[in-house]
Amino acid sequence: MGDFREVTEQDRTTAQALVENYGVIMTLCWFQIQKTKKKKEDRLFVVSNFHFIVIPGTKNGIKKKILQTAHLYNIKKVESSGEKKLKITFDSFEVELESVEADNIYRLIESKYMKIVQGFPEEKKAKFICQPEGRIVPFQVPAMTSSDAFVNRYEAYCRYHLTNKNQEFIDYVEKELFLSEDLSKKYNFDLTNFKALDKIKADDNQINAIRDALRNDYHFTQFTIFNSDRPDFLKIFSETFTENTTIRKVTISGLETAEGFDELGNALQKNKNIAVEYMDLSVNKIPDKVMMSSLSKGIEEMSSKLTHLDLSFCQLGPKGISSLFNALAKSGGKGKLIYLNLSNNVFSKQGSQAFKKWIESTKENNPIEFLNLANTGLEMKVVTETITEFLSESKLKYLNLADNDVLAKKKDDCVVKMIQTSKTLRLLDLARTKIIGEMAGDIVDAVLGNEKLLQFTLNLTNNDLGIPGAKSITRVLMKNRDSAALQELILDDCKIRTDGLIALCGLDGFLSNKSIERLSLSRNIAKGKDVAKISEPLSQLSEMKNLRYFRMRGNDKFHLAKNIQDLLAKLQKNTNLLALDISGNRCGLDALKELTNMLSQDACNLQLVFFDNNCSTFSNLQEFVWSLKNNTKLFRFQWPKSDIEQMLSSMSKKEAKSTKKKIKELKEKANFYANRNFHSVQTPQISPDYEELEGADSSLIHKSSLKLLNDFQMIPDYVNLKEEENIQKSSLSNLDPSKSIRSAPLPPLPPVPQIESDNDEKEKQSDNDDEKEKEKDKDKEN
Repeated sequence: MGDFREVTEQDRTTAQALVENYGVIMTLCWFQIQKTKKKKEDRLFVVSNFHFIVIPGTKNGIKKKILQTAHLYNIKKVESSGEKKLKITFDSFEVELESVEADNIYRLIESKYMKIVQGFPEEKKAKFICQPEGRIVPFQVPAMTSSDAFVNRYEAYCRYHLTNKNQEFIDYVEKELFLSEDLSKKYNFDLTNFKALDKIKADDNQINAIRDALRNDYHFTQFTIFNSDRPDFLKIFSETFTENTTIRKVTISGLETAEGFDELGNALQKNKNIAVEYMDLSVNKIPDKVMMSSLSKGIEEMSSKLTHLDLSFCQLGPKGISSLFNALAKSGGKGKLIYLNLSNNVFSKQGSQAFKKWIESTKENNPIEFLNLANTGLEMKVVTETITEFLSESKLKYLNLADNDVLAKKKDDCVVKMIQTSKTLRLLDLARTKIIGEMAGDIVDAVLGNEKLLQFTLNLTNNDLGIPGAKSITRVLMKNRDSAALQELILDDCKIRTDGLIALCGLDGFLSNKSIERLSLSRNIAKGKDVAKISEPLSQLSEMKNLRYFRMRGNDKFHLAKNIQDLLAKLQKNTNLLALDISGNRCGLDALKELTNMLSQDACNLQLVFFDNNCSTFSNLQEFVWSLKNNTKLFRFQWPKSDIEQMLSSMSKKEAKSTKKKIKELKEKANFYANRNFHSVQTPQISPDYEELEGADSSLIHKSSLKLLNDFQMIPDYVNLKEEENIQKSSLSNLDPSKSIRSAPLPPLPPVPQIESDNDEKEKQSDNDDEKEKEKDKDKEN
């Protein structure tokens, strides 16, 4: 027996014209609704690819208007109670069908629906009920790739918002994300590199479709917006976090506006099943009122899962910082936060007291390991005394207090007490903290005298230690000569001068200590007559048997010139040295020959060498590359671009052109040798915790090689801040650009080592110019 009313061809034709914007009609049938006790009205139920449309009927056809519409995502329940009976419940209305098409419509809806809700939580999925049970075999969703599932969901949302799909976006998702061999990209929804999105207006439904597809996604584990030119990106995509349960890492950094952070905070509060563990919001404008009203509450909601939080350079003031710490304190010791970076914001008294409250309220179960409070204007006595009390029960390993007034009073020993109390601290950064003279000795003495400390890194960069400070460090090194605590000591730009370095490099100084493996003494001696006195004492450092990383950089004002030659000559006997940085010393031809002699020897284990700004000549470059031919250890070095520029500038145009071509060939050979060694070198496991903290991916590159790169880069260079200043832009105009934004340890370097050169693009352009000149010369000859 058929339906009470058959669908005619005219009905189908008229309906298709009416629902054209909703896609092609899949099936349709008539049904009736009871308007009054005695009156029923006919309705035409239309099923398209993603939509359901209800059209009013007439005696001989249909009216040219639409009564109701719904999308597959609006379905709440589909019930089949017999072969001809079907009830469909949507968000705002329901339809009861009595038609021979009922079972076909049930199967059609189920098959379409199940393909676009893969990964949805069960409570969000529609219910499909068939009575009697088993009468209609449940639809089995075919196996789909991650990209297919995401694209299906995206296309469904395009129809939901009645917009056309963006093929550029689909290609980007399939090729750049899901098919990427780089694991860091494969599951990273990175809007930074999808430039086509810049063409779409904020109110365009194409953006809404992308946002909704991501909100209900279950493949992506990372979300990235970095240095975007669109100020509305965050506001648009913040809604993603109201429901997403798979994104674990969020990077939203370098935005030029405060727009969207309030919406982000509200979204984080709404999602009770949020999975975010890592959140980087650094280098943004976040007003205190936004932190106080919504963002801190969102962070509080995430506290049971959040392990990494970076809010550095966010222009937060005392009220915003206090609001954040109050939110963290409410975790009641159940927080999971391991990494917290609040550098380059403003604490003052209010923020310092809030920090104290957070530590005191969570000290029994606070898992924090990395704490960066550099350049925050905090009350050092309050903070250090709080940490001193807390350290005995904590896991804190890395503490950065750089650019704060650590020792406001000469007799204030709060930092010394903090070090003496620590059982777990591995790194303490006190760069530019107004430490003077013998205070440095007290701090080093506290490190060496604490038997609980192992493999410790101490950074005293850019403090006015002078000769008294150097001699006080010498005394405590001799006093604690059997201590194994200190592994790395950084004394760059400390005005130690010649007499101070002579004391440190002697038998009572570094030579008396057997634990120091990494040492940095850059820019401590001004060029002049006294610099010649340092040649022999400096060469004694070659006798440090455990020395593996040594840095002695210079610049225009502070450099050693040829006085570093004796050190390079004697270092050839030190087979433990793995990394050497002598850049900027203007050491000249003979000293660089000692470096190439060292690299040519079989006993040399150097794996990293930096030597730019040393007056390299073309013959030096040749000798350097030749030394790599049989060298199997060196896998990274700095191509001396500054020396090359200076070399070429002194030549005639014709000679420079010829030399440039030869240098390019040398560089290609050097790259070849570096890559060859990189994939075969094996380095010792020195600092196992650094890689774990930085999240390096061991499946991409050799763990040992990466560890060596990171350990050497761990030594921060606070003088060369060009890279950091570029990051700051106008959004950081109120901050002091002379302050460091680096925090140790630094991020891992790229997996494949290339010779460092900022002039690659210039060289390519120059090569193109050379080719054009050749063509002109040929034309003239013709």
